[in-house]
Amino acid sequence: MDTPTRVLDAAELAFSLAGLAGAKLADIAGEAGIRRPSLLYHFASKERLYAAVVERGFDALGQVLAEAMAAEGEFFDRLAQVVGVFVEFVDRRPQLARLVVRQMIESDSPGQRILVERVAPLVDDVEAWISREG
Repeated sequence: MDTPTRVLDAAELAFSLAGLAGAKLADIAGEAGIRRPSLLYHFASKERLYAAVVERGFDALGQVLAEAMAAEGEFFDRLAQVVGVFVEFVDRRPQLARLVVRQMIESDSPGQRILVERVAPLVDDVEAWISREG
C-alpha cells in the first residue's frame, strides 16, 4: 500500500475516535509507519489531511451508490440493492460513519463544509433517482 493511502487509513481511524482537535499527527504518522515530517510532505496540514479523509470516504460512498443505482432490474430490487450497499459500506467503514455523526453534532467543525459539499449531493442523487425510477 502506498504512503498516502496508509496515512489516510490511519487518519480516518484517528479522526473518527478523537476528532480533528484531538487527533495527533505524530500518532497518525506512527500508525502509518512514517514520521511526522513525512506525513506533512504528503498532507501540508492536519486540516488538509482531515479534508482528504472525509472527501475520500464520500467519494467511495458515492461510487458504490452510483453503481447500485445504475443496476438493471425492477425498481424495488434495485432500491434494496442501494440500501444494501450503503449498509455494507458503513459496516466496512464505521470510522466514516463516526466522522459524519461528529460533524453533525460539532457546530464549529471544519468538516461541516465538507458534509454540505459531499453528503448533500449524494442525498440529492439518491432522491432524484428514487423520484425518476420509482
